[in-house]
Amino acid sequence: MCSSDLSHQSYLRADVYECACPSGATGTDVPTADCACSAGTTPTDIAPTTSAPFYSGGCATVDCPTNSAGTDVATGDCACAAGYEGDVAATSSTPYYIATCAAKACPLHSEGTSVPAGCACDAGYFGAIVAAAGSPYYTGSCERAAKIEATVTFDADHTNYGEGTSARIDFETAFKLTMKATLNAQISDEANKIDVNQITNIRLTAGSMVVTYDLMVPATVPVSAIAAGLTAVKDAGTTITVGAVTADTSLMAPTAGGTFAAAVVAAPSPQDCVSSWSAYTACSAGCTKTRSTTVTHEPDADGVQCPTSPATEACLGDSEDATNDCPADCNGAWGAWGTCQGLGGKNCGMGTQLKTYTVEIGRASCRERV
Repeated sequence: MCSSDLSHQSYLRADVYECACPSGATGTDVPTADCACSAGTTPTDIAPTTSAPFYSGGCATVDCPTNSAGTDVATGDCACAAGYEGDVAATSSTPYYIATCAAKACPLHSEGTSVPAGCACDAGYFGAIVAAAGSPYYTGSCERAAKIEATVTFDADHTNYGEGTSARIDFETAFKLTMKATLNAQISDEANKIDVNQITNIRLTAGSMVVTYDLMVPATVPVSAIAAGLTAVKDAGTTITVGAVTADTSLMAPTAGGTFAAAVVAAPSPQDCVSSWSAYTACSAGCTKTRSTTVTHEPDADGVQCPTSPATEACLGDSEDATNDCPADCNGAWGAWGTCQGLGGKNCGMGTQLKTYTVEIGRASCRERV
């Protein structure tokens, strides 16, 4: 008999109260002994007792598994973490869930262990890959680009801008924003204007007044347009300020040879599809055979695209292996008789004359005709 604590029981008679199944369990009630733990909880046998809470056992919650987040497994809101592909489902057997959260591989033109661990764009590409929830489990891309190596000479050295210091980070942030605004003021075509993520690999040397940086130019943008903008900035001879440091833009120049062309590293060639064909299937009753491709490298938009897969072709008797021959009736045509070849090379008397049967379909069944 359960106690009269009405917060946990429902009234049945003046002297009997039936204890509801505990949290995480379903069933009639504790005395009926049919309480069962829900999927996604760790069960301990539930049995009635004579003291509060008037049952023993219960259903313990199971935390969302590694590489996922949410309330708990039984609640059903565990979702794979950003950069992970898969699902989490509750079960009634240990470990009381099935989780398929797998790290997404770094996408095209980037390298690294996985998206959650971090992906860096390949040499000759710029952009950023950021882990995200939901397909394709990342945002951003790595874009093919030419590279202009350029310098700016400042009127003070960089002694206070050591690698990894907050001053260095603040300087690089301000440098990118300033160079973006300064350069874009000289570029008239909106499609060619740059963004801060195109200014990369900023190099400073303590005690020097020179900042060297790479300006990435998307393959879709003429390098000459950006070089012309840099030349215009240089020729303007104005002064720009980055934090507490000023720079004379008349001293801006590429790192090699004094001309922008000498400082340009061409964009990589477009990536073509890299794939391989499987063997053909056996010829079907409909006299077709099929093969498919395995793609090992996706192409760029302007690269050679992957072939359509699967590909189906008619079985035309092109294999000596009879398993690849069409099982249908023979379909073809005889050609004309050739010249009679007489005995001893003569064209009269006894001899042989040949004609050819051209098979369109049904090689195996055509053997009897020839």
